[in-house]
Amino acid sequence: MDIDDHDAALAHSLGLQAFVYGFATVELYRVLWNEAVDPDRGHDDGINRFHHVRDVATPADTFIPSPNNDTLYSTAWLDLTAEPVVLSIPPIPDRHYWFPVGDFYHDIVATLDRRAIGDRGADIALVGPSWSGDLPDGLGRVDVSTPMAWILARTLTDGTDDDIAQVNRLQDGYDLTPLSTWTGTAPPDTTVDHPDPALDSDPIRFFAVLDDLLRRNPPRPADAGLVSTFGHIGIGRSAPFDATTLSTASADALRHAHGVGRALLHARSSASRRTVDGWSPVLLTGTFGTRYLYRATFEYLGLLHGDEMMQAAFSSFVDADGERYHGSHRYEVRFETPPPAEACWSLTMYDDERFLLVDNEIDRYSIGDRTPGLRSDPDGSLTVRLQHERPADGEVANWLPTPSDGFYISIRAFDPSPELREGRWKPPAVRRLDPTT
Repeated sequence: MDIDDHDAALAHSLGLQAFVYGFATVELYRVLWNEAVDPDRGHDDGINRFHHVRDVATPADTFIPSPNNDTLYSTAWLDLTAEPVVLSIPPIPDRHYWFPVGDFYHDIVATLDRRAIGDRGADIALVGPSWSGDLPDGLGRVDVSTPMAWILARTLTDGTDDDIAQVNRLQDGYDLTPLSTWTGTAPPDTTVDHPDPALDSDPIRFFAVLDDLLRRNPPRPADAGLVSTFGHIGIGRSAPFDATTLSTASADALRHAHGVGRALLHARSSASRRTVDGWSPVLLTGTFGTRYLYRATFEYLGLLHGDEMMQAAFSSFVDADGERYHGSHRYEVRFETPPPAEACWSLTMYDDERFLLVDNEIDRYSIGDRTPGLRSDPDGSLTVRLQHERPADGEVANWLPTPSDGFYISIRAFDPSPELREGRWKPPAVRRLDPTT
């Protein structure tokens, strides 16, 4: 093998590591661009402003994978480079809400909810790592570990028109204010460029975007050793990443590493991992540390999540016999006891390719404690039917429609009880009803 082949092999190895390490960060920027910047989408949401989703999620919503169908989302993309931004949460009595704040390595730095601030509301300064100064009296403070950050607030709803309208009025009171505006002082220079990532134009663009984001959001000390090796493929050097400086073989190796990385994450996200009766616990965590592959796999399946106190979740790609779910079969799941949670619980249906909600004739994408007309069994248990074809009229109340092909399901419990968080409650097995051929 000549030296060019060795260079290509090194590029492939480092490219795969860079892909895994940087996947969550690049995904965050992709969604930031789509939601807050892209002029072709006809919006003016911008940075340091809320974008509110005014209705519960449907199959038409593609902004994040595996969206929930229990809450209304309020998204904000933050740049704290020049100054802090004040997050204002109005009084929210008698309703659960969550404002997880995350950095650009997808660590949760705070979850602002009823546990943290109660129902009276609060004004909290979100402070980036390069700012120093004194905050006005009366402001809370959350330190964010990277200049770029995000919020994905969730406000609980029962999905009825009247309740959604009430949540919409609450959303109108969610606000973000630059500290200089809050204090009435001269604003600093806040000119920050957010270029089009153009990730679909060429797989090698991933590495250029990652290089740019690492400049804006310096890696943590624990990451420094790994990230320094990326200099061999042009990431993290004094000059920006430039694919034209790579040999043809090395550039092709990076493109191939990108494809291998995506295939790896898809396989790991849907594989039968540690399962009990076909269910895998979704181990939500506030921080990932150096678990780069776990972080990448997690964000591939569901970006912008919360921590373990906000939500407990389980995913299932296979039935009780270990067979992949498919819409050509009929299934049922019987809950002797529903997931114990203070706020709510739900069972949600997704297709297993795009991880999005499934279109169906009754517009039902999840079943849970707020589903109208849900029927309990005589012994107090709850049986949910999973199938593509409409069941008999007496079974429609507890029917969660599936797609005609592959799918996966997820259980969520918001503000989970200790019994659920500590693993003492287990999801019931999903049984296939039609005989195996």
